[in-house]
Amino acid sequence: MFQPSVAILRGPLTHFALLEESLTQGDGGLHDFITLDCITIAAAWKIRNLDWRSIGEQEHWFSETVLLRVRRSKLALVLHASRRPEKGGSWIAFRLNHIKGQAPTIDAREQVFASYISLGGVDVPVHKFILTGLRHVGVQLRKLSFLVGLRGRKAEIKATLELAAAGASEARNLVVYDVGQGSAVGLVDAVGHPCLFFDLGWPTSFNAKSRPLDPPNLFVGDACAHCTVRKAPVILSHWDFDHWAYAVANDNYNFGKKASTMTLKPAAVDRIWIVPRPPALKKNGKGLGPTHLRLLSSLKQRIVWPNALKSVRFGAGVITRTDPAVLPDDRNNQSLVWFVMRRSEPRRAVLLAGDVSYPKARWPLPKPNLHGLVASHHGADVTDPPKRSGAFAKLAISVGDPNVYGHPRLLGLLEHAAAGWGQGKCTYTRTVWPPASPMKTGAVLLTLDASAPTTFSCSCLIPGNMGTTQ
Repeated sequence: MFQPSVAILRGPLTHFALLEESLTQGDGGLHDFITLDCITIAAAWKIRNLDWRSIGEQEHWFSETVLLRVRRSKLALVLHASRRPEKGGSWIAFRLNHIKGQAPTIDAREQVFASYISLGGVDVPVHKFILTGLRHVGVQLRKLSFLVGLRGRKAEIKATLELAAAGASEARNLVVYDVGQGSAVGLVDAVGHPCLFFDLGWPTSFNAKSRPLDPPNLFVGDACAHCTVRKAPVILSHWDFDHWAYAVANDNYNFGKKASTMTLKPAAVDRIWIVPRPPALKKNGKGLGPTHLRLLSSLKQRIVWPNALKSVRFGAGVITRTDPAVLPDDRNNQSLVWFVMRRSEPRRAVLLAGDVSYPKARWPLPKPNLHGLVASHHGADVTDPPKRSGAFAKLAISVGDPNVYGHPRLLGLLEHAAAGWGQGKCTYTRTVWPPASPMKTGAVLLTLDASAPTTFSCSCLIPGNMGTTQ
């Protein structure tokens, strides 16, 4: 584990890092951590004036990204900061022993000294150090942080969604896959192949123990010998790791003495992704860290949803964008949500909410009745969930066990129960599928048709562990 203290490492600075998140892990003692989402200063310098319309040409610079973990109390000591990093969103600069082209190796005895920096043109006190050559870097990374030039066109988004939805079953069957403490949902065809994904999530290192022993192969249908299947596009709800990290190839990555260096699956990134415009770095905003940016740079067929585009209606429902002016610094609420519907029945829907606070979701008009719901934020302490309608309506909770957040939380469960949803189906409730198989899954089926079959017929789903058990 990376545990810097107050001594100074002599030499030039080597890395920038976004303080990505903090959480409490375990009972008793100091178990409060912050993720350092890092990029080398050399790589940052090369992309300082990057135009995002041509980002793919410089994508190799994003290979110089690493993730570290540090105790928050130790980080505060290192910084000698007048402001403690109580929340994510701050950027720092520091030095690691680094060999070009290799991931830095962290020795627990090493001691790192760091300083707050500004990437958004906002003045931050620069602390005095023995190190020489420390510079304000607002100009160097301004374009990186503000993500200049990202645009998407409504017609392009709608055409992509219509083509994907054309292959889906009329029942609008949705599979909430068992990916541990993350989220991945597929709109599937009549035999169970995904036609359109809503998130491609996987647990972060903090929640590694929740990773399923028999993970689904979400892309098994791409090479199905029995069916003609297009690569299912991905709708990304928002920019949190556990909603896109299934795209990481070394999916057993963990923080530790060595930095976590991620590689990406070609099968994940070589498909269309519809993504919300990332949050800009403003006074209190944190934008995106280098690892998120690396994913973005690798998406050759990305379509960025403009902030001004409120909704797109297509054959499988309506996707809406939360109001970008409300909680602009809250990544969970800078999000896309999907009301899955049949074209013939626009008043009935299944809601896929990502991590959004329910009152912040933008509803289509006329407002549909909900016959299915994937609980927001993995069953966290959310309030005011929408009411349940229909006798076969089902609540799914995409959650892993154990997880460091204690999801699903009691308050969230009680709020959903009060809205008529009952106990809900947690994806960590795993049973054998198919019968006599050595594999287990807790995948949940949601549908708008009570008479729809509860199992799927394509044989490729069995080795891919893509069936449903709830």
